[in-house]
Amino acid sequence: MALREAMRGIVPESVRDRAKLGFPTPTRLWLRGVIGDWVDHLLATSQTGHLLDLDYARGLLAEHRAGVADRSRKVWTVAMFCLWHAITVERTITVPRQVQIPVAF
Repeated sequence: MALREAMRGIVPESVRDRAKLGFPTPTRLWLRGVIGDWVDHLLATSQTGHLLDLDYARGLLAEHRAGVADRSRKVWTVAMFCLWHAITVERTITVPRQVQIPVAF
């Protein structure tokens, strides 16, 4: 709210007062390419089979990749859960503790 007030008179009110918008990502496209291969591998090797029906999830991914239906939201959600599980529970994927993010001003 403070930022909206700070922009009064600078940004047109039609822009300033509109509803918040999300930040869409091109997961539909990603899953049809190389990232789809990675997600398939992630699902195939995940140790979450006692929590999720991974065969079903891989079937959704196959349908998505074949263009049968857009299954990107479901597949991406399951994939991110499997990634989280692999990092925090299985410890089969490691993430560097310190990640340097270049910032340009």
